[in-house]
Amino acid sequence: MKNLFIALSLLLCILSCHNNQSVEKREHAIGVDLEKKQEVSLHDFFSKVEIIPLETTDSVVMGDPVMEMRVDNGEYYFTCAKQQYIWHFDENGHFIQKINHHGSGPNEYSEISDFRFNRFTGNLEILSPWGYINVYDHSGNTFKNKILFNKEKINVVHNFIELTPHSYLLFSDAGKGNKMHWYDTEKNDVIAETYDLPEFLFFNTPYHNSFTPFYCYNDSVRFVQAYNGDVFTATTKGELKSTYRFDFGEYNFDISTLEEKPIEYYVVHSNTTGAKYANRFIAYGENSKYYMARFKFHNRLYHLLLDKRKGEVYCFNKLKEDCFCFPLCMDEKALYFVASPDELDMAINKDVLSAEDKKKQEAISPNDNHIVIKYTFK
Repeated sequence: MKNLFIALSLLLCILSCHNNQSVEKREHAIGVDLEKKQEVSLHDFFSKVEIIPLETTDSVVMGDPVMEMRVDNGEYYFTCAKQQYIWHFDENGHFIQKINHHGSGPNEYSEISDFRFNRFTGNLEILSPWGYINVYDHSGNTFKNKILFNKEKINVVHNFIELTPHSYLLFSDAGKGNKMHWYDTEKNDVIAETYDLPEFLFFNTPYHNSFTPFYCYNDSVRFVQAYNGDVFTATTKGELKSTYRFDFGEYNFDISTLEEKPIEYYVVHSNTTGAKYANRFIAYGENSKYYMARFKFHNRLYHLLLDKRKGEVYCFNKLKEDCFCFPLCMDEKALYFVASPDELDMAINKDVLSAEDKKKQEAISPNDNHIVIKYTFK
């Protein structure tokens, strides 16, 4: 997405002690020394890196920025700003289809806020911010049913993830009160809620989330607290259990002093006072070997990599080979993110590419669609 590498937003999360559901106290933190200069090579963790330019034609022109990216069965799916449909490309970047059911009909949606492939059913689920999920088959072409949330409990919702075959974890930026809800579709009701956040954090500051705060690892649903990078596991009973807590020492970001100020104030704040601390964890992923995240510190983009097998943490601005490797999506095989044509040279050093990929890069035009950058793990 345009300016994907610039701070997009993060989730400023204040854990309310007044909620019915409490967040488990985090007793053990993983120390991270940001003053230690660490040199990390592409070859330390990855076997190869490749680029997959997404096909561009007169009728296949993606919007900018990319709002969400999903990788399913090796194929790529995207939503983009100001476009109410899902772009679908195969593993080689060839255009397959545009999944578009935008409209006011019974089988259509008014707006896309988020989308996922349900890991229990395989169905494509499209979330409308206005309180419902449209369910389609995996191809996205056949409508199956609509899940309507209880309007007395859920008015606006921006992100979601399936917890069980009959329950979801929902997140909303808007409104007063708790922003996270556990929703049971059989009971058609909220069974738990937490995260009472002031509205100004989302509407007046640049410290709010644009990408989903959720991801799946095996059968666990993770929630990332983007202002400081802490990771929680959401239980089916309405609890958030600490999974990874990172301690940056004097560079921990303290949000307790933030006050309601105009957005102009926080634009300056994020580049001055806020820039002194590690924050804006907005891209993350996990597999059996690693947890990875992208964050910002001293107005520079950084990577955090936790080697789960060795219990070691690595922090670095770029790989030794002058490449970024942001975990916008991540699975057992690879890490994936996207760059626009004008970002590609900043994202990756062409010297690490194969001869074939160098030719692909040279053929990219400024008005082409985005390029997937894929790092295959060793």
